[in-house]
Amino acid sequence: MDHRPQAAHVKKSDARNSDYWRIVSELEAQTPPSFLKGSDNVELDGGEHLLNSMDHVVICGDLNYRLDLAREFAERTVNAIDKVKDETQAKNIRTSLLRHDQLLRTISEGRAFTDFAEGEIQFPPTFKFDKGTLDYDTSHKQRIPAWTDRILFRPNGVQVHEYNSVQDAMHSDHRPVYATLSLNLVGREVNTEPTKRRRRKKRTNEAKKTK
Repeated sequence: MDHRPQAAHVKKSDARNSDYWRIVSELEAQTPPSFLKGSDNVELDGGEHLLNSMDHVVICGDLNYRLDLAREFAERTVNAIDKVKDETQAKNIRTSLLRHDQLLRTISEGRAFTDFAEGEIQFPPTFKFDKGTLDYDTSHKQRIPAWTDRILFRPNGVQVHEYNSVQDAMHSDHRPVYATLSLNLVGREVNTEPTKRRRRKKRTNEAKKTK
């Protein structure tokens, strides 16, 4: 399997979506047929069949989605959150930024990570910092602060207890995130009988977008 990371840079949201479908599709193609839900004929469905065959799915990492905002506005808004003492007001300001979050828009439009959910984001953008500092990118590239590091899950039987970032971990230009989740452990019965697999023609990325 190709383990290339999610595409970088602000304008490559479509490429990140394509990376998601490529990864889950390749995982599905490598999955033993007996693991997939279905009877004698199991269709490969671009990754969805695999995801729907699992009791729980958690995806975490640097997903690289950005904020579609100007650098100056984004940084000024982030700094404003730090100065607010009222948590309700801070939440409202943070929400105004998250309205421009590429990942949340991608999920709501069904372009990728379909049926995934996320805990409430109550921490500052996790990218991009000058290493060893609390300063967002001061290089000539002036990258826009963004929540690139995320933890997503299929919400059935999942409860979020904690979702946060480690602001004191300054060894990287990202801030790591972590979550504490409770998962319903009631499993499903897996068919161990041999099954036949029938491949479906690969859907194009454009078809996925219009779904």
